[in-house]
Amino acid sequence: MNGKRKKLNGFSLGEVLLSISVLTVGVLPVMAAMTKGFQSSLESRDVIVASGLAQEGTELVKNAKDNNVLAGNASLSVWLPSSGSTWNDCRIDPADQVLSPGHRISCGLGESSFKLSIQSLNFLGHGGAGAASKFFRKILLDYGGSGNERVTCISAVYWGSYTPSGIVDAKANCKVGNKCVYAESVLTPWGT
Repeated sequence: MNGKRKKLNGFSLGEVLLSISVLTVGVLPVMAAMTKGFQSSLESRDVIVASGLAQEGTELVKNAKDNNVLAGNASLSVWLPSSGSTWNDCRIDPADQVLSPGHRISCGLGESSFKLSIQSLNFLGHGGAGAASKFFRKILLDYGGSGNERVTCISAVYWGSYTPSGIVDAKANCKVGNKCVYAESVLTPWGT
C-alpha cells in the first residue's frame, strides 16, 4: 500500500436523516387525506342506511294502517294516544308479519325497545336474539286533528348521543350533524 486510503462511497447520517424528514413531510398529508376520505365514506354510508331505515319506518306505518282496514277496523284508531296526549312514541318491527291490528306497531314502550338489531332472514327488528346494530328508530305519531282525521308520522333514525324526545324536537334537531335523519308522512283515514 502506498499510503492512499480507499474512499468508501455512501450516505452520511445527516443525509439519511434529511431524506427521511423530507419523505415524512410529503407522506403525512397524503395519509391524512386518505384517512379523512375513509372516515367521510363511513359517515356517508351511515346516513344512507339511516335514511333507508327512516323511510322504511313510514312505509311500515302506512302498511299497518292498511292492514287495520283489511281487518275491518278504522284505519287510524289503533294507535290513538292515551290520557289526552297529542302524540305517541312508537316502534314498528318489520319482522312481525302478523296481519291483525296492533301487532305491527307498538306505542308507549321504553327507550330500550327502539334499538334495531339484525334478526333472522336479515330483517331489522327490535330486541330479540339478533345481532345489535348501532341504529335506533322511533316512530313519532302526531294526532294534530280531532278524532281520526289525520296522523303525521315521523320516523326518526339515530345512531349517536342525540335522541329525539318528540315531534317538535325531531323536526328541529334531527340532523345529520346530530347523527339523526327522519322521514315524514301524513296519514289520512280511508275504508271503514
